[in-house]
Amino acid sequence: MKRKLLGVLVLSVLSGLPTYAKPPLKAKPAAKTAVVVSPRQKIFDIVWRTVRDSHYDPKLNGVNWIAVRAKYLPQAEKAKDQGTFYVVLNAMLGELKQSHIGVIPPETLQVTENVGTIPAVVGAVGETGITAQWIENLPVVVRVAGNSAAAEAGVKSGDVIVSVNGKLLAPVLEKILAAKPDRNPGEKLVTVWATLDGLLAGAVGTPYTLTLKDTTDGEKTVTVTPRKPAAKMETFGALPPLAAGMETRTLAGGVGYVRFSIFLLTLSDPVKDAIHGFAEQNAPGLIIDLRGNRGGVGVMASGIGGTLSEEKINFGTMRTRSFPQKFVSFPQEPVYKGKVVVLTDEGSISTSEIMAAGLQEAKRAKVIGRQTAGMVLPSQVVVLPDGGRLQFVFADFRTPKGVFLEGRGVTPDIPVTLTRASLAASPTGDPILDAAVDYLNTKETVTK
Repeated sequence: MKRKLLGVLVLSVLSGLPTYAKPPLKAKPAAKTAVVVSPRQKIFDIVWRTVRDSHYDPKLNGVNWIAVRAKYLPQAEKAKDQGTFYVVLNAMLGELKQSHIGVIPPETLQVTENVGTIPAVVGAVGETGITAQWIENLPVVVRVAGNSAAAEAGVKSGDVIVSVNGKLLAPVLEKILAAKPDRNPGEKLVTVWATLDGLLAGAVGTPYTLTLKDTTDGEKTVTVTPRKPAAKMETFGALPPLAAGMETRTLAGGVGYVRFSIFLLTLSDPVKDAIHGFAEQNAPGLIIDLRGNRGGVGVMASGIGGTLSEEKINFGTMRTRSFPQKFVSFPQEPVYKGKVVVLTDEGSISTSEIMAAGLQEAKRAKVIGRQTAGMVLPSQVVVLPDGGRLQFVFADFRTPKGVFLEGRGVTPDIPVTLTRASLAASPTGDPILDAAVDYLNTKETVTK
């Protein structure tokens, strides 16, 4: 559980995953000088200089980067330990108020005291089938996977999670939401969602207790025993291993359903093959579920998009200091020609937002669900001299209509407001999926 918790917290600290993949690099050392500097100052200088030289905006969003250095260098030099030093570095990078920028300390898989106050279980990361989000100012179960450990334990959509192993959950999440009031609200919800994801993962075969409240506020305590995850762990640049999972099935009425957890190249062909399969079956509708998809390789959005249209689709433009690069899809037979829905929520980050916005602006799909995170900046991860990681932004991204998604996100065509009552009342336990099926069952002219 500790490994999973820090993994998701690391991603939330770094504001999601890179939207454009580059191979991991060793950070360039500071220029040789006669002045002797401490190892910490060397790392500080590398972080500060990398951002200064690589950010897509030479003016760094109007932030006085020299003044920022003067403010944080003394704090970095006085830091009592490595953890505090990295907190200072993240505070410095936070001055830019953007996603996809931050540092991870070398011991990335150790939870420090200031990260989690909820007891974690040591062991292989497990899977319970619970998805929980911040609903009506409470941590609420929004989905329970069928035949999962949570389903067998009696966890239901709409349940409020009161405590994990006896530790109250709401105060921890309220603290996260109260921090950094000037940051993107979507980014805070991502951090809450990622924290919940980590806390509920558990260790394979090690039971833990959940205290829950149903919609009548009746309290119950259940024991959940996490299972071995179905998703494979894959590497992505210099980040820790990431779970790459995919689900495909046929819903009532023949509607196709494809869900995948991350945009990694190992999933590219399987996702496209699934869509091709629904094209060959003439499925009356197709749902692409990007809820909880943390992004990844940016160009995969256009790559998958090629299975959905007989014409090219422009997904937007990435701009560095030096050049622009368009993300354009090219038709890949057999193309799926029916109605398409993309499902989103605050866990739809980065490349997920690029794909949802591109299909929406091209009028090739309806976006249904909740507002996305608004964390859409191409970035790269480099290795620091002490083994830590620096993620830094090197480009911006705009949709074909010029919309800057960072800090804004994708607004669904059909927004679905989740409440405890609506979750409990849904026949599937998933009101967003219900709304998608309802839309696909309506008569409407298909635009390609």
